[in-house]
Amino acid sequence: MRSKPRIAAKARELFSLVHLDERTQTRTSAQVSGGEAQRASIVRALINDPELVFVDEPTGALNSHNSQAVLDVFCTLYASGQSIVMVTHDRHSALRANRVLFLRDGTIAGECALGAWTSGEPYGEREHKLAVFLDEMGW
Repeated sequence: MRSKPRIAAKARELFSLVHLDERTQTRTSAQVSGGEAQRASIVRALINDPELVFVDEPTGALNSHNSQAVLDVFCTLYASGQSIVMVTHDRHSALRANRVLFLRDGTIAGECALGAWTSGEPYGEREHKLAVFLDEMGW
């Protein structure tokens, strides 16, 4: 078990990475925006360094700046060995994935292997590959 100071330090680091300041950290759920609550729930899910993280539309209530920050955190976690399973309808979020599965009626209808994304990598080829795949899937 980790010590309270180490847990607190990890929490401060995660809050910073998802752009939540100290004022936000002490508010109740009724006092924060939907995007702030969404980012706080991501911190709560990550605080214990799980080997596998499930996220459902993690950027749905976020602006582009905060979406980028959350996706950066997920990419960093993936690079360090954590597995991330993300459900999204957002193509921009999907572009960061190593692998995209297309589900139809609860069944995997197709798969697109994009490979590991590198920070700063232009989306050009990945975007084209994903667009072709989604078009083939009828989306």
